[in-house]
Amino acid sequence: MRSLQNMFWKFAGMVSLIFSSFIVVGQTSSDLFLEMNKFEIDQVDFNTTASEFGPSYIEGALWFSAYTDKHIKKIENGNPNKTFYSLFKIPTDSNAYIDKKERVLIRDLNSGFHEGPVSYCSTTGELFVTLSNTVKIDVEIDGIIVKKQVVRLRLVVCKKIDGRWVIQGEMPFNDPVYSVGQPAVSVTGDTLFFASDIPSLSKGGTDIFMVIRKDSVWGLPVSLDKNINTSGNEMFPFFHPSGMLFFASNGRPGGKGGLDLFVSDLLFSDSSMPKPLVSFNTQYDDFGLVIHESGMNGYFVSNRPGKYGDDDIYRVKIKNTYTNLSGIVVDDETGNPLSGANIDIYDCADKKLEKIISDTDGKFKINVLKGKCYKVRASSLNYIENIKQVTENEQVKLRLKRQPSLELELLVSDFDNRAPVKDAVIRIGEIEAGKTSANGIFEKSLTDEKELNVNIIAQGYLNQSVKISLPEKGKVQQSIFLMKMELNKTFVLDNIYYDLNSWKILPSSEIELNKLVKIMKENPTIKIELGSHTDSRGSDQYNLTLSQKRSESAVAYIIKNGISKERIVAKGYGETKLLNLCKNGVTCTDDEHRINRRTEFKIIGFVK
Repeated sequence: MRSLQNMFWKFAGMVSLIFSSFIVVGQTSSDLFLEMNKFEIDQVDFNTTASEFGPSYIEGALWFSAYTDKHIKKIENGNPNKTFYSLFKIPTDSNAYIDKKERVLIRDLNSGFHEGPVSYCSTTGELFVTLSNTVKIDVEIDGIIVKKQVVRLRLVVCKKIDGRWVIQGEMPFNDPVYSVGQPAVSVTGDTLFFASDIPSLSKGGTDIFMVIRKDSVWGLPVSLDKNINTSGNEMFPFFHPSGMLFFASNGRPGGKGGLDLFVSDLLFSDSSMPKPLVSFNTQYDDFGLVIHESGMNGYFVSNRPGKYGDDDIYRVKIKNTYTNLSGIVVDDETGNPLSGANIDIYDCADKKLEKIISDTDGKFKINVLKGKCYKVRASSLNYIENIKQVTENEQVKLRLKRQPSLELELLVSDFDNRAPVKDAVIRIGEIEAGKTSANGIFEKSLTDEKELNVNIIAQGYLNQSVKISLPEKGKVQQSIFLMKMELNKTFVLDNIYYDLNSWKILPSSEIELNKLVKIMKENPTIKIELGSHTDSRGSDQYNLTLSQKRSESAVAYIIKNGISKERIVAKGYGETKLLNLCKNGVTCTDDEHRINRRTEFKIIGFVK
């Protein structure tokens, strides 16, 4: 853009001459974006002698704002009055490369005034469009109030209905007193960034604002923090799914002149200090960068000298840069290199990238993308695999221990029917060690562990953990029975005893109650009912009261041991749910009465 005045005409709504203001660990996404990529910039062939700006990816096409041929002729003839930007599109391929040079006028949103820039959310199907309209406001000149015609910007929301884009409404913070435009919506559609010159909130010139939608209602705009906005002009935001915010500014240090492109990482409570996009910026205006979801290319706008003139759209090819990841595999005891070891390379999201073999000196080398996080796993016959998280410039040394003679075998079965549980996830400590086979068996070779903390997770079952003591050698076999996670399914807690006519928890009962505490800690979403039952001896009301007090006493013990009171309910049933025929008036043995004296629990719901 040739001047700030011209800039405000195009992107802040040119108020008349009187109004002239408008908007790997330790490495951030923007660090990686700048370090791991090279950028090749080319001018596109669909530019004209007039201005094009506001590129945006929408439904397999590149949208942008430009003049119609009729308006271009008026501008070339020196008559720019009543010429307005319209929206155009050009189809692209799957990597966002232009298929054709012919641009297509989008007539659905023809307003008779400026149209664009736009931003599209594929999740919600919403198109956020910058439009302008003519309003009249009072303007004071030398103490005299005059009427002045002003073009200001507003944001509207559109959806496609029967193949046409139809305006569904305006953003609630539009206002004829100031301009709102240049939208950038998040991929989820619940966050929108835009540029504005809201008088009460702007730091000067145009600033970038953010607004969040909750329960289908947009909140109030919030000016981004001091790391983003300055007393100059910040505008043309683009929000990348990685959390990077690209924008243009003429008020930040590090620029080369005019509007320059910057990138900041939007963190939980703040934003990182913006970095200039050195490869993009010139002494002219550079702005409006968008990046395709493929990460292979993008488009931006500049008025740098070119073969067309004025503001033109430029394409940028984003090329990843590579570096070497190298290392050596050795025997842990002798330090001798291990040739023929299997080397598996993963990214830190555990996606497997490559598999190679160590050479005769135990060494390996592979090309990887610069600036990313990697994991290297080495394995060899009769050795235990070793995994390391590394950076690309680190010389990796992987030491492999020889396989020990100690073996672990777990048999995971259903608590009720003893059927084997397939695909149960076995975690040893914090590491996922594998899954059970079709017959419920999990096997693993061990080294010199003395004790294992094993966690078992299976769909439809309560999580369970066990501690396993290990001998020095041999094979350890252990059976584990998982209880189904079913609502209102009753489980009996054995060995819960009370003194006669008492509800005080005895030391022997604490052992069983601790098991229930353990189950609830391993399954933090379940809500249970703890029920206490008596036999039929004594009056019905007495037994009901006694069982309620015993149940409450047990619940109090469980809460005291770290379980939230919202997750457990006490219930005394007295003699209302006998398990045999020993009701009132029936003679039974002590053993038969003992069957009815029990403490049970059942899952009655789930908490968030």
